[in-house]
Amino acid sequence: MLYIEHDTKSRFSYAYDETTLHIRVKTTKGEVNNIQVKGIDPFAKWVPSEEDPQTWVQDNATMLKVEMTKEYETEYQDIWFAELKNLNTKRIRYCLILDTAEGKFLYGTKGLMDLDKYPKLVEDSFNFLNFPYINEEDIYNAPSWVKDTIWCQITVGSYSNDGQTCIDRESGNFKGMIKKLDYIQEMGYTGLYFTPIFKAFAWHKYDTTDYMEVDPNFGGNEDFKAFMEEAKKRNIKVMLDAVFNHCGPLNEFWQDVIRNGRNSEYYNYFYIFDENKPIVENITEDGNYDRIAEENLNFRTFGFHSYMPKLNTGNPQLRKYLLNVSKKWVEEYGINGWRLDVSNEVSHQFWREFRKVVKETNPETYIVGENWDDSYEWLRGDQFDAVMNYGFLYAVWDFIGSTNYSKIQKITPTEYKYQINELFIRYPKNVLQHTFNIVGSHDVARVMTVCDNDPALVKLAYLLLLTFTGSPSVYYGDEVGMTGEGIDSSRDPMIWDKDKQNLELQQHIKKMIKLRKQHSSFKEVDIEWILTDDEKEILIFAKKNDIEKTYIIINNNNKEETLALPAELSNNTIFDIYNEQSIRLEKELILKPYEFYLLISP
Repeated sequence: MLYIEHDTKSRFSYAYDETTLHIRVKTTKGEVNNIQVKGIDPFAKWVPSEEDPQTWVQDNATMLKVEMTKEYETEYQDIWFAELKNLNTKRIRYCLILDTAEGKFLYGTKGLMDLDKYPKLVEDSFNFLNFPYINEEDIYNAPSWVKDTIWCQITVGSYSNDGQTCIDRESGNFKGMIKKLDYIQEMGYTGLYFTPIFKAFAWHKYDTTDYMEVDPNFGGNEDFKAFMEEAKKRNIKVMLDAVFNHCGPLNEFWQDVIRNGRNSEYYNYFYIFDENKPIVENITEDGNYDRIAEENLNFRTFGFHSYMPKLNTGNPQLRKYLLNVSKKWVEEYGINGWRLDVSNEVSHQFWREFRKVVKETNPETYIVGENWDDSYEWLRGDQFDAVMNYGFLYAVWDFIGSTNYSKIQKITPTEYKYQINELFIRYPKNVLQHTFNIVGSHDVARVMTVCDNDPALVKLAYLLLLTFTGSPSVYYGDEVGMTGEGIDSSRDPMIWDKDKQNLELQQHIKKMIKLRKQHSSFKEVDIEWILTDDEKEILIFAKKNDIEKTYIIINNNNKEETLALPAELSNNTIFDIYNEQSIRLEKELILKPYEFYLLISP
C-alpha cells in the first residue's frame, strides 16, 4: 500500500517568507520515483475545457508546476522537498502527483487517488490542498543576530569569584564574570547563557525566591547591571534563565499560602489538592519546612520535589506578575534572551502572552524553550524562537561517545545520518537556522565523561556542533576538558589552573569557533551526505552555499583506516582550512584514529 505523509499549514507545508511556500512529503523508502507539485491560485480565471466546452476549468496556463527533489532519507522513508517561490497573491491550491511503479497518483483533499482511474482530478482545483493565505504575522521570525552567535553556557556560582577559581558551586559572582570577559572574548564566544541568577533557596537557583532580585551571593542587581554594561561594550549577548513553571520554598507567594492556607490572596497561584489538609508541616521561623514524600504531597510540584511548588500560570494576577518580570529584565537591564525552564509543562497560552510582551519590549529578544522532545507546536512563530536541541546532542553522543559510558547506544555513520535527517524534517528550515544546539549542558553528563575521558572524541563532538546549522553553545569548562557524571558534578567550579586544563582541546574549540565565523557554509541548514562507511566508521559530508563548499571527513574509529576517496575529492588539490595549507589528495587517504579533515574547494 502506497504511503504518504503530508498536511497543509504544518511542518510539511509552511510559509518560509511572504511569497515562498515550502512543501515536504514523506513516502516509503524507494516506493516513489518522483513527485510533482501542481498549484494554482484559487481565484484564477475559469475557461471552457478544451475537451468539453460545456465544462469550465481553471486556466491551465496559470498552473504552477514544480518538481520535488529527494531531500533526505531515513531508514524507512524518503523525504521530498519543493520551494514554491514568487507566490505574489500569497495563496495557492496545490496537489501532489506521485509517479510510482504502480502508476500515477494524486494526493489532495480526497487523500490518495489513482490518476489512471480518475484522470480528470488534476483539472479541478477543488481536489487540491489549500494554503489559503500567507499572512505576514503568521510567519516564523527570529532575531537575525542569532545565526551568527556562538554561546557559552555558564553557571555563575561556579565560574569565577572576583576573578579567582570558585571554591564551590555558590562562590562565583558577577564581579568574577566581569574579570573573565576578556577570556570569553578571546575564545570567540559572542553570547552568554546563564543558568538562573535570581535569589533562590538552593545553590542551583532553580527554586526562585525573588524574580526581581539577582541573588546577593552573585552581587545583586547592581553588580549584574555593571556586568551588562561591560558585556555590551564587547557586543556580547546575554540570555537569562526564567523558571516560571515553579518557584522555591521561600518565595513570598508560597510562604503566604503555607502560613495562611485558603485565606491567602495567593492561594490560587498554586495547585492545592485539599484545602482541609495541611499543605506543609513544621514551618520554621525562616520559612523552611519538612520535605514531603511523593505520596503525601498536597500540592502540585515540579516532578515530586516538595521544595518546588508548581505555579498556576492560568491565574490572571500571577500571570501579570510573571509577564512584568519578563519585561523588566529586557527593558531595564537590556538582556537579549530568555531561556525558559521546563517550558513544555507551562501552557501554550501563557507562552503566547509571554512572547507578545517580550517582543513588544524588544523584538530582537531571543526566546529559547527547554524542551527535550519534538517541539514543533512551540515553534510555529507564536511562542518560542528555538528550543535546546537535545535531539542533536543525543545523535552526536551516540555517534562519537564511548561504549564504556552506560547511556550510549552506539550508532554507525549511516545511523547518525538518519538521526540528523529526522531532526531536519522535524522543523521548518527557518526554524532550524535558529535552533540552540548543544553537545553538553547543566542537565546531563559532561561530554568528556561521555567520551570516556578521550579528548580526541570531544574534538569530534565540537567539530560536528560547530559545522552544524543554528546557534551553537559550548558548555563552560568543556573547552578545558572538565568531567562530570551527574547534574551536580557537571556544574562543578570552572578550572582556571592552566596546569589542569587541556590546552590542546581548548585551542581546538577556539579554532573551530574562528573557522565558523570565517566560513558561512558552516551555518547552512542542508547537509550533503557524501559517504557513510559503517565498517570503517568513516563519515564524509559537505556544507555549501553560493560562496563555498566545505567537506568534513571524520574517522570515528580508534584504528588507522585507508579511505577510497569519492570522485569529487580524489586526484584533487584542495585547501585544508583547519591546518591552513593546500594538500594534494590522491585516490586514497590514510586516516589516523579519530582524525578529521576540514577541506574547502577552490
